[in-house]
Order: sequence, then C-alpha cells, then structure tokens
Amino acid sequence: MLNSLEAYNENKFIVFGINDNKEIIGLEKNMFDDAHYQNIIDEYINPRPKIETGQIEYNDEKIGYIAINSNNLETPYELKKELRIKKSKSSLSKGLSFIRKGSTNTPIIQEEREKLILKKTEKNPNNKNLFTALNQKNHAIEEIYYKDNKKSGRKKLDPSNNNGRFTIGELSYEFEMILDVASNEIARIMKTDTIKVARIKNYKDNDIYYELQENLKSPNEVVKKLDTSSRSRDFTLKDLGILINKHGRIAEIFFKEIKSESHGSEENIVEIEWNIPDTK
Repeated sequence: MLNSLEAYNENKFIVFGINDNKEIIGLEKNMFDDAHYQNIIDEYINPRPKIETGQIEYNDEKIGYIAINSNNLETPYELKKELRIKKSKSSLSKGLSFIRKGSTNTPIIQEEREKLILKKTEKNPNNKNLFTALNQKNHAIEEIYYKDNKKSGRKKLDPSNNNGRFTIGELSYEFEMILDVASNEIARIMKTDTIKVARIKNYKDNDIYYELQENLKSPNEVVKKLDTSSRSRDFTLKDLGILINKHGRIAEIFFKEIKSESHGSEENIVEIEWNIPDTK
C-alpha cells in the first residue's frame, strides 16, 4: 500500500490497532506469525512481496504491523484473483492495485501504474529490461576491453566499436582518446574535453622526437613547440602521437597497424603502443 507515488522508495507498513481518525484503539488479540500472513498474501497478491510482522505496546495498547521492505522491487502489486469481502458482501476484481489517499484506499489508475513501473525500472535495472541489460553489458566491455591502466602497453582495437574510445593510464596519468581510421595507411586521434593531441611527423627522422626523449621527465618546453590546435590529427605508421591531459601529463602513441574496412580490409583495425612517462 502506497501513501503516494513519491513513497515508492520507502519502506511500507500496514498498521493494525489504529482507526481512521489516527486514534490508538489497540488489537483485540495478538498478531499471527509471519507465515500466516505470508500464506494469505501468496494466495491473493502478485508478485509475491516478502513481509515481516510484529507488534509493539504503546500506552498499554497493542499495535500490530506488516512491514514491506523497500527492497521488494517487483511492483506494483495487484490481486491475482477475485477477493470476496464477507462483511460488506462485495468483492474486489482480479488485477486491481490500490493507493492510500488520506484514510481511503483508492484503485490505481493506468497513468499511476505506468509511473510505478517506470520507478521500478529506474530503481531496479535488471536483465529483464533489454535496454538496461545492454547498457550493463556495454559498460562491462568498456571497463574490461577499452581501458588499460598500465603506463605502457600495446592494444589492437576496432575503432568502430565503443565510439572509438580507449583509455590508458589512471589518476593524473589517465588519457581517454578517440580513435578512427581514414584509410589503410591513416589513423586519427580526436581531441576530447580531457586531452589535446599533437603529432611528430616521421618521428624517427625528426629532431624534436629525440629532444623529447632527452626531456621526458620535464617535457613542457618541448611539447609547447608542437601544434595542438586541431580537433583531430592524422597519423601514419611513421608518425608519433602526443597526448596532453588536464594534469599536464603526456603520453606517447605509436601506431603499429592500420586497416580500414571501407578501403578493402576485412575490418577496421588500429593497433597502438603507448608509453606514459613519469613527469615532474
């Protein structure tokens, strides 16, 4: 029983021994044990909530309760079969759900039912929800396959997956890059909010590369000579990528293999090797 849709994430209680005027009148006899009420609920309520029962004494009066914990997530609850009420000689139809408004139990309208189902999905993203299941799978793949916290390593990727994103390093030495292929000879690294990208062209024949190697622990002055203004940079196997993150750390990206599906290869492939030097 809900007091309002806003109470969805709260524990719920059915209280005995208090009248509609919120006056304590007490129980005429003790509560039964949990199993007794669970059997009644199992017969009439779907899905099956787990409950706890108990009673307390207040001002020499006994008050009983049935508690439905907030981790009962399979809501809304509804009658699984018609319920006949002897005292009023009336009945409640199969499929009804109720919400408590003031001192009145009111059937839930379809709009309220849809809101409850939405809240359930948001609170309990489980594998029964295909969209959520795919999100969970993608997140797991991203954490396992598209992140490597080592400061040096080698990885072969298909940049058409995970939006081309690949993360290396960790903490202040973390670099998230976006990779792409333009042809069988050219790969790209796109600038993001957290990194800038520079290129040392034909690095083995470029003096600035050797100057950088001599100053890897304090590379700032060398890196300032590089152009980091472009949104993306193209690289061949002969070029070296330099990433600069928000913490002023750098990473060297060497390209080992480039393949493009749109240019005749069986798949898109970028294989990189990286080195993240310790800097001051």
